[in-house]
Amino acid sequence: QDPEQGVTFIQRIGEKVKQNDEAAAMVKILVGKIKLHKYDQRREVQNIIEEVDKMLSEVDGVSPVHSHFYLLSSDLYRIEGKHAEFYRSSLRYLGCTEHEDLT
Repeated sequence: QDPEQGVTFIQRIGEKVKQNDEAAAMVKILVGKIKLHKYDQRREVQNIIEEVDKMLSEVDGVSPVHSHFYLLSSDLYRIEGKHAEFYRSSLRYLGCTEHEDLT
């Protein structure tokens, strides 16, 4: 399927859920995944990661969105060859992901 249509669809959903911080963060993460894996827009994905990091820092505890956030950030750092950041994000991803979701 066309990645641009996916981005448009996700952004339309984002307009409907923008009052919920976690849902808005998830929308940005999904857009970031498409931009990273389909368009290789690393700078834009880095900006998304920084923005979502601020959003998630205001959420109490660890939500399921954190798992997706750390997976996106670890993917970016792996592609860029930033080993320390990749390792840190990967461990955070594992720390907030249920064991059943990893298989």
